[in-house]
Amino acid sequence: MGYSWHLNLIGKDNRARLSPAVLTRLIAASILAPTASSQSLKTSESLELSGLIYMDYAYVLQEADGSAGYNGFASRRLYLTSDYGLNPDMRFRARLEAGADGEPFMKDLYLRWDNALADGHRLTIGISSPPSFTVSEGFLGYRSLEKTIMDRDNIVSSRDFGVKLSGPLGSLKYAVMFANNNGRRSENNRQKRVYGQIEANPAERIQLTLGMDYAALEAGSSITTNAFIGYRMDRARLGVEGYFNPIRPHEGDGTDRVGLSVFGAASIGEKSELVARYDFSNIDRAGQTDDGSFTMLGLAVFVRDNVRFIPNVLVATRVGADDARVTARVTLHVDF
Repeated sequence: MGYSWHLNLIGKDNRARLSPAVLTRLIAASILAPTASSQSLKTSESLELSGLIYMDYAYVLQEADGSAGYNGFASRRLYLTSDYGLNPDMRFRARLEAGADGEPFMKDLYLRWDNALADGHRLTIGISSPPSFTVSEGFLGYRSLEKTIMDRDNIVSSRDFGVKLSGPLGSLKYAVMFANNNGRRSENNRQKRVYGQIEANPAERIQLTLGMDYAALEAGSSITTNAFIGYRMDRARLGVEGYFNPIRPHEGDGTDRVGLSVFGAASIGEKSELVARYDFSNIDRAGQTDDGSFTMLGLAVFVRDNVRFIPNVLVATRVGADDARVTARVTLHVDF
């Protein structure tokens, strides 16, 4: 028994998409295909299915545009992930995501080749995470509440389509990537982006990264430098992340963007954790500055190892705005 159909993955806006009907059939095929034809399986092959869900009930407490009082339930993220072992050192990942609009699209689509050039060196080909903020995001562990500062400020996309190489470099770790600089979408211009990152653990409790990327633009270029340092204690952790992003056009004035984020989490019981974060961002365009800040405070309650309820408050401000936007939420985070 086999399954075959045509998938139109690229929508009108050039984003990788799947219709709900095709998504349903793809999920069914992922589950049924391994049992449908035992002749197609080898002893070294394996299929792992996983996912996650972020849901919220949100209430806008304060907003200058008059939307205070707006409230409701929403699903912010759904992941359905399939990891298939082609052989002992190669795996293929296909991950679908559905956001708040419910429209599914391809989040990850890549081949991972372990020990590709030498022991410990990994080659990744396809749509994957650039080496920019994955370490800091994993350190805090609360992507269910908010993106990291570089992702939130649209400095670097969480995904890019290209080739990535990572591995050990003496006592350090390195990662480099050559990609389209067009997110999950297929390429639509000649320009490309090159990423690089070094990760170090100078002490048992300290983790740090230093990264840089260069993006060629149609009308100029962009260079981003970023750094992260995290410190782990017995029942707490504290991290600081920052970036500097000058954009230089071929003609006219450039733009400088700077951001700094301080975040931390502390256990206050066996099954609860207090989470706090403060971001400051500045954009300077030809001497005209635009400053903003973001504050987050939450309490994560682990009702099961893979299920958390997180009451949280978000406060976002911009220079010149009459009032800050204040939102109270209860977030549900489920891994499966």
